[in-house]
Amino acid sequence: MFQAKAKVSSAKLSLTSAQNTLTQILAQPTEQELATAESKVTSTRLSVQTAEESLIELQEPLIALQLAQSEARVTDPQLAERSAQEKLDEFMASDSEFDISKARNAVTSAETLLGNGEAELNVGASDWNDKASDAESDFTAKTEDYQNQFKTWLGINLDPSELDPDFDSALTTLGVDLDIVFNSEYQFGELIQGGYNSEGLPSDDPSTPWDETVVFIWQNFIPTTIVGTCSSTSISSPAAGFCVSRDFDTSATAYNQSANSLESIKAQAAKAIAALVTNMDSAQVGLTTAQEALSDVLGPVDSLTLDDRQRDLDVVSASLFEIDRRTVGLKSSLRKTGRRQPDGADRASQVQLANCDRRP
Repeated sequence: MFQAKAKVSSAKLSLTSAQNTLTQILAQPTEQELATAESKVTSTRLSVQTAEESLIELQEPLIALQLAQSEARVTDPQLAERSAQEKLDEFMASDSEFDISKARNAVTSAETLLGNGEAELNVGASDWNDKASDAESDFTAKTEDYQNQFKTWLGINLDPSELDPDFDSALTTLGVDLDIVFNSEYQFGELIQGGYNSEGLPSDDPSTPWDETVVFIWQNFIPTTIVGTCSSTSISSPAAGFCVSRDFDTSATAYNQSANSLESIKAQAAKAIAALVTNMDSAQVGLTTAQEALSDVLGPVDSLTLDDRQRDLDVVSASLFEIDRRTVGLKSSLRKTGRRQPDGADRASQVQLANCDRRP
């Protein structure tokens, strides 16, 4: 390339020298001098043309190679520009009417869920409170009935806290043996011996846990058999007599069942209400989230994010513009040579050659 350019410069100097000589000769030329000078000018012009053509032929492959390389490098910036534009468009379209309507519908749905959760909690709590109240009332009644067994048969007043679910243990703690207190051999004995007529009702003995007056009445004024304990068949019905232990057992069983039922209902109520409260809390969280999402959609555009998206697009667009500018310049240079622009296959070959040239 340098040699071709040197030849062009040398030829141009020769042409100038020949033209100067021709000018001098034209002042007072002879026919021979004129012919010789014109021949030199013609020869020198041919040399200049030949040198310029040689220079163009040397420049053309280099320009074509640079053009192919420039066009090959434009793909990545084009993809980057498209991606940046899509991100910018997506960000700008994020607050569309569709998104706003969708966010509002989500808030409405969350409000409905929360309202349903509150209603279910109110209804569920009311139902379980009613069940617990009924169980409390039943337990109170069963407790009073169990207490009354001690008061009715023995004249003993017990506080509910003193009741033992096991009536046998309760009587043992009190020091009461039903078979001794209600010994059928002593029934009507005081009346037969005339003790009542002479002395009246006996007074309560503080040394015993039971009330002697109550026991005396049962033993002497109830005209039916009364036993302390019995088998399942010895006293078949109230008409056949009274079995004190059976009455205690019936009341104690009912008392225990009612206590267990009350505890079970309380546990079920606590579990059910806790689940309803959890559902309502979850619905409240969902409503808060939906409201925040709606606020984000309705709120102002995030200027920082918008600037970042626009800056990314500007950078890749500027890079792509510079590559396009260089490509246009190379194409213009190639057209000036009067040669054809290399096709795709030629460009690919030239790019491969350029890559090979860059290897160490």
